[in-house]
Amino acid sequence: MTQPNTVIQDVRLTIGASIYVMPTATNTTIRRVELQGGLISNQNGGCAPGLRVEQTSFVAPDHAGANFQEGALSYGGYTADRVKITGRSEGFRASSCGPVTITNSFAK
Repeated sequence: MTQPNTVIQDVRLTIGASIYVMPTATNTTIRRVELQGGLISNQNGGCAPGLRVEQTSFVAPDHAGANFQEGALSYGGYTADRVKITGRSEGFRASSCGPVTITNSFAK
């Protein structure tokens, strides 16, 4: 994503497909998305502040040959509400992109 205030919702990404939020895509919302093996990253050549991830699930890849991305939600500067992370070796990452707020969420 490259545009500010973008909304992505009601999709399922399979075989390790991921969402990359570029620095110009400030205040992006990702809602009701299922990522099977993929990730959401908001640090791609810089940070994209104001990312909101809502009602989103990160699960293991849907089949053995899938591209499996280890991190789930990263790198800071986001709010996660009602996010579920299962079958992954990493969950929520927090680093140099700003504060992280996690509410009503689950990671295993």
